[in-house]
Amino acid sequence: MALSPHGLLRHRALGTEAVYRVIDVADQLVSVEVVEAPGLEQGTCFQITRRAAKAMQYTRGDAVAEPSTPYSPFRAYDMRRRLAR
Repeated sequence: MALSPHGLLRHRALGTEAVYRVIDVADQLVSVEVVEAPGLEQGTCFQITRRAAKAMQYTRGDAVAEPSTPYSPFRAYDMRRRLAR
């Protein structure tokens, strides 16, 4: 899996789901921004290891699918992303 900026990482654990936007990919670390994660404020940035990132479900930024529900946080995120282009 080739990680690239603007892609999304999705992590599911203990009945919850977290989504992070990839900001930068370095040698051993990946900088991410919280899109939605329990206990973390949206927009918070931090770094994770490439190994941790590769353990998550990755979606390329140009392949983000439309969410299935009209109230999904992914829809709001995707709309903001499209308007920023």
